[in-house]
Amino acid sequence: MTRGSVCSGLRYNNIHSTALCSPTRAALLTGRNHHSVGFGVISEQATGFPGYNSIIPEDKATIGRMLKDNGYATAWFGKNHNTPAFAASQVGPFEKWPNGMGFEYFYGFNGGDANQWQPNLFRNPNRK
Repeated sequence: MTRGSVCSGLRYNNIHSTALCSPTRAALLTGRNHHSVGFGVISEQATGFPGYNSIIPEDKATIGRMLKDNGYATAWFGKNHNTPAFAASQVGPFEKWPNGMGFEYFYGFNGGDANQWQPNLFRNPNRK
């Protein structure tokens, strides 16, 4: 900031961003490069190759997990495009949904898009 500036807040100096939503969100959620957490591509294009499987490893904690483990209340609202395609249905498994990644409350939709008039919304792992 310049001298006399009234702005304050966080300054990010080592952020990983991509041209795709799932990889960028994975980087923001974990603070790591998107390939190191399995999101070299969006979740529907996942392969079995390292860095491209759309599965955030257990040893790569999300900000939700870190905050929850330190006594904070955590919630995720809106788009969740970081659940592997095989786990994005109502039957789970739910370990890679926001609730399984340290967020106590989830209200939103799985996948990259939603119907604007009748979105397929979930409250935690339950369809709303």
